[in-house]
Amino acid sequence: YPSALRRRQGCPIQFDVPSGPLLWGTVFPQLTATFADHVAPGSQAWGAVDDKWGRVPWEHQTETVQDMVTASDNGQSGHFLWIPVGMGKTYIVLKYLRNLMDRSQLPPYVVYTLPS
Repeated sequence: YPSALRRRQGCPIQFDVPSGPLLWGTVFPQLTATFADHVAPGSQAWGAVDDKWGRVPWEHQTETVQDMVTASDNGQSGHFLWIPVGMGKTYIVLKYLRNLMDRSQLPPYVVYTLPS
């Protein structure tokens, strides 16, 4: 599905996502099934997932992580963050993944996309 996911030229492990809705609605379920069936033998467990600088979160970051946790607890399997540049999207994702890890709910893989 090149309309949904394209390998970035010159970068074998980076991809561009021209159409997020197509990726999430059509391709992501297929990727999920493929990844679930092909976990590499001897795969390592997740390493440290946290903010290595020990920053204090802003209020909107704490609220967003809690909203993501609540949505996940209610069965939502994906999240969409629309926050201006520099407002801590990566931090939010790390804290959310840490929460899942602490509750033994972190999946064996995570697909994290952002606009190019």
